[in-house]
Amino acid sequence: MITIKPIEEQEIIDIFNRGRFEGDLDGVIVSDGTGCTGYSLYRLEDRLVRVLYAQTKDPTLLDGILRATVAIGQNAGAEGFWVEDSTPEMTDWRKKWCKEAQSPISFDVIFHTCHC
Repeated sequence: MITIKPIEEQEIIDIFNRGRFEGDLDGVIVSDGTGCTGYSLYRLEDRLVRVLYAQTKDPTLLDGILRATVAIGQNAGAEGFWVEDSTPEMTDWRKKWCKEAQSPISFDVIFHTCHC
């Protein structure tokens, strides 16, 4: 079973960060029951959830961890989001799902009801 959940221990966030980003960070971890298969680092700033970095061992999980990270920010009161160009995969995801949207991107772009 795949689990995606917030990282509660600051020490774990610091290990994943490895000094790349300054200031307060939050994180999300993906686990398959046997260990960590991915994570994201994000920051809530100025009512925006900014996804700074995301990595998964299985590329098919990237969409899930990015959406989970954005949803956590939305639930914390953010009014929009942005996904940084930290990896080619993150850039490709943003271009695929958010097209040419500029920061801040509305949550409706990736969380909407289909009336098919």
